Parts: sequence; C-alpha cells; structure tokens
Amino acid sequence: MGIDLDCGSKNFNTGYSHWHVFRLDVIRATKSYVFRLTKVEPDLQPHVDYIKHYFDTKYDDCKFIDLLDERLQNALIHLGLCGLYELCNKGDSETYYSPAESHHICGLFDLIWENNSNKDRYVDLVYEVFKYSELHNKNVIVT
Repeated sequence: MGIDLDCGSKNFNTGYSHWHVFRLDVIRATKSYVFRLTKVEPDLQPHVDYIKHYFDTKYDDCKFIDLLDERLQNALIHLGLCGLYELCNKGDSETYYSPAESHHICGLFDLIWENNSNKDRYVDLVYEVFKYSELHNKNVIVT
C-alpha cells in the first residue's frame, strides 16, 4: 500500500511510510530555509520571527506542523511558503492537488532546495508531477 500522485503523463508512487518521511523532510528543509533568512523586508520580519518562534517552541521534529495555527498559515503565505501547508494538509488517498496548489508546492521546493544537493532523492520526481500540473492546468490525483 502506498500513495500515487498522477497528473497526465507524470506520476510518482511510494509507500505511505516514505511519503510521511518525505513530508517531514520538506518541513525540516523549510525550517532550515527560514532560519537562514537574514535580510528580509521590514514588513516580512514579523512573519519570519513568528515562524522561527513556532519552530523553536511548538514544533516537535517527529510530527507535522500544526495546520490549525492561523498565524503560522498567514506567515507561510507572506513568505511564499504556503506550499508547505498545502503539501501537508492533504490526505494520502482519494484526493487531489489543484494546479494552484501545485504552483505553491513548486514555489516552496524552489525556495527551500535552491542550490541544495542535500535533498531526498524523490524531490525531483515529485516536483515533476506538480510542475506538470501547474503548466498544464491539471489536477494531481492522489490515490
């Protein structure tokens, strides 16, 4: 049993346990990206500060983020990281990612893994599926 992401000619599948670890790796890479931010626009600084505070005080490295934390959602949106919410807020079957969600997930991956070779070997495969969705305006079907 596992997860299948299908969009047109692009697809990705893996076991549920690896998908869970993959999403945790995305969360960790996002955390690392935010902590590397040193110069941001003054109006974005409170969002950076809140995300850092969240990861320092409320986040356990072995679980997903608190998707009900509206202030966290808002901060992720302002920093172009809302793809994290969208990637982690979906079930593992019988759902879909819209082209807009795919766009946000691709944007997240572009930010957190820019010039970074220390990424899960499946990142590029997953990215291809979401990029196809974004470019061809097709849903990614999750089964």
